[in-house]
Amino acid sequence: MKVSPRSIITIIFLIIVLGSAWFALSRIELNSRQNVIKSLHTVVQTTQEALHIWIGQRKSDLMDIANEGEVVTLTRTIISEHNNHQDVINSPSLKKLRRIMAKEMKKQAAMGFFVIAPDRTSVASMRDENVGSENIIHRHRKEYLERVFAGETLFIPTIYSDVPLKTSSGELRKHQPTIFVASPIRGDSGDIIAVLTFRLDPSSNFTRITQLGRIGDSGETYAFDYGGLLITKSRFDHQLRRVGLISYENEGILSIRVADPGGNMLEGFISSIPPKKRPLTLLAKSAISGLPFHNIGSYRDYRGVPVLGAWVWDEALDIGIATEIDAEEAMRPYYETRFTIIFVLFLTVTLSFVLLSLMLRLEKRTKEELTRAFTKLEEKVEVRTKELKESEGKFRTIFESSADALMLLDKTGFIDCNNATLHMFRCKSRKELLGTHPIEWSSDTQMCGSKCTSELIEENMTAAFHRGHHAFEWNHIRSGGEVFPAEVLLTSLYMDGKKIIQGTIRDISKRKQAEKELASLQRKLEQFSYQDSLTGIANRRMFDQTLDCEWSRSQRNQQPLSLMMIDIDFFKQFNDLYGHQHGDICLISVARALTSVSKRVTDLVARYGGEEFILLLPETDAKEANRLAEIYRNKITEQQIPHESSEINDVVTISIGVSTTIPSISTQPASLISAADKLLYKAKKNGRNRVECA
Repeated sequence: MKVSPRSIITIIFLIIVLGSAWFALSRIELNSRQNVIKSLHTVVQTTQEALHIWIGQRKSDLMDIANEGEVVTLTRTIISEHNNHQDVINSPSLKKLRRIMAKEMKKQAAMGFFVIAPDRTSVASMRDENVGSENIIHRHRKEYLERVFAGETLFIPTIYSDVPLKTSSGELRKHQPTIFVASPIRGDSGDIIAVLTFRLDPSSNFTRITQLGRIGDSGETYAFDYGGLLITKSRFDHQLRRVGLISYENEGILSIRVADPGGNMLEGFISSIPPKKRPLTLLAKSAISGLPFHNIGSYRDYRGVPVLGAWVWDEALDIGIATEIDAEEAMRPYYETRFTIIFVLFLTVTLSFVLLSLMLRLEKRTKEELTRAFTKLEEKVEVRTKELKESEGKFRTIFESSADALMLLDKTGFIDCNNATLHMFRCKSRKELLGTHPIEWSSDTQMCGSKCTSELIEENMTAAFHRGHHAFEWNHIRSGGEVFPAEVLLTSLYMDGKKIIQGTIRDISKRKQAEKELASLQRKLEQFSYQDSLTGIANRRMFDQTLDCEWSRSQRNQQPLSLMMIDIDFFKQFNDLYGHQHGDICLISVARALTSVSKRVTDLVARYGGEEFILLLPETDAKEANRLAEIYRNKITEQQIPHESSEINDVVTISIGVSTTIPSISTQPASLISAADKLLYKAKKNGRNRVECA
C-alpha cells in the first residue's frame, strides 16, 4: 500500500519533534546533574574547611598545654616513677596533673586525657584503671601515635573507647566512638619525653559540623577512614536498623563500611555478599584512591540507594569527606520538566494523527478513482524493477535518478558519480571529480577535531570493506572552497568481479543549523521559567529558590537577612476605574521603579503575586532595611501614576512590611515571609502609604 505524501510529511514532522524533544531533555538532564554536583561540591569544600578550623583550634590549644612548664615538670616526674616501678596512681604529681587537666578539659569540652610514655604505656589519665596499661591509640591507631612521637601534633580519627563513656543522655555505654588530638611533650633540650592526648566526643562538634552540610530531605554529609569505615554519625541509623545493617542497640558510626550492597536494601534487596566483603561504593573507592572528583552520574550508597555525590580525601586529616543526596530528590525538577514536555508531545502527536485522519478521509474518494490506474502502474514498475536488476545499464538508471549524491570509488579515488554528486560539489562535469582522491574534497579539520589525512580516509574505507557498510559524519569542500557538513554511508559491493565502495552523501548543513537554534531556544526557555511574564522581573519560583540559598548562606555566616513585602494601595479600585490593561501598565511601572532603586547584585526584586512585590536584601540589618524601604516608597510616589479612586492620595502609593532576622538552625525561611506579611497588614491597617518594621 502506497503511503500518502501527507502521511510522510506528518511522520517526518513527528520524528523531528520527538528527536528535538529527546535532545532538549538530554541537555536539561545533563545541566540538572551538573548543577546538583556543583552544589554538593561546594558543601564538601565548606565542610572540609570547617573541620580544619575546628581541629586546628583543638591542636593549637593542646600544644599550648603540652608546652606549659608545670605540665612538662609533672610529666617528667611521673615517667621517672613509672620507669622505677613506683606507685604512680597514688603519686602527688599525678593528682596535681589531674587537677590541671580537669580545668583544661572543661575549657576544651574534652572527655578525658592520656599522658603516654615512650614505651606506649598510659602513665597518666583521669581513670586509675587506664594508668599503667597499653594505650588504646597504640592498639588501634599505632601509625598515628608513631607520628606524634616523631614530633607532629595530630588529629586521630574515630576509634572505639576501651572504657564505658557517658552518652548525650548521661547513660554509661560501652564501646562508644571517640576521637583524639595528640601533641608531643618536649623536655628542656627539645627531646620528646611523652605524648599528651585529649579524648573528644565525635558526636558533638565533629559530627555536628558534617551534619550542617546537608542538602534537601535526603542529603547527608559524612566522613570515613582509609578502610572505608564510617567515622561520623549516620543520618540513616533508623533505616540501617530496619534493613539489618546494624543492630537496634548500635549506631552506624564505626559499624558501617561505605560499601555497595549491590541493590536498594530499602526496597527489599538482600545481598548475598557478606558486609565485610562488599566492594566500596564508587565515592569511597575514588576518594581513598585519590581520584579527583568528576562523576555526575548516580551510584549506590551504603544503603544501596541511587544517589548523587561529591567527595574529597583530606590528606591533612587522613579522612574522606563526602556529601550525597538521593538521585530521585536531586533530579525531581528535571522529572517534572520531562513530564511536562512529554505531555505536550503526546498532545502534539495526538493532534497530528487526528488532522492526518481528516485529510485521509477527504482523499479517500479520489484514491478510489485512481486505484485501477495505480494498480496498472504498479505492475509496470515491478516489471521495470526486474529489468533494472538484470543489467548494468538498468542499474545506471537507478544510480542517476537518485536524489542522493552517489559515487563509486576504490582505494585509488573516485571512479563514477551521479548528477546529484556534481550538483552537491558544484562540479561542471564528471571529469572535474573522477580520478581525484577523497582527500582533495575534504576539509583539513573534521567534526571530531582531528586533522584530515589519507590514513584516516583509508580507515573509513577499510571499515566499510570489513563490515559491509560504515556510516559517519564528514566535512567536505565544494569546488568553490565552501566547507559543508555531510552524512556519509560507505557500502561495499562487487562490480565486474571487483570489490569497490559505493558512497552515499547527504548535506546536513540545515540540520546542524537547526541544532544550534534549538540549543539557543532551550537557553531562552530556561531564562523565561524564572521570569514574570508581565513585568519582566523575577517570578515567585525564582524568589523561592533565591531565598533558600540566601537563608543557608546567612545561617552559615551569621549575617542579617532582610525582606520587604510590598502591596500597591487600593489596586482593586485602580483596576475598577481604569481597567485591567492600565492595571498591567501600573504593575510594570512599579516593577521598573523598584528595580531602578535596587543597586546591589545580591538584592532580588520579584513579583510575589497579583499586586504584591517582594524584595530580598542579604547582609542588610533592620536599620538599613527600614531606610531603603522609605526610599522605595518615595520612589513609587515620585512616579506620579494617577489614582483618583485612592482613599489616601491622588497617585499610586505602596505599603511596605519589613522583617529582618539572623537565621538559625531552629528557624525556617517561611518565618521571615510571615513576619513581613504581618507588618504589611499593620501598615495597611494604620493608614497605608507607610513602612512598618519590627
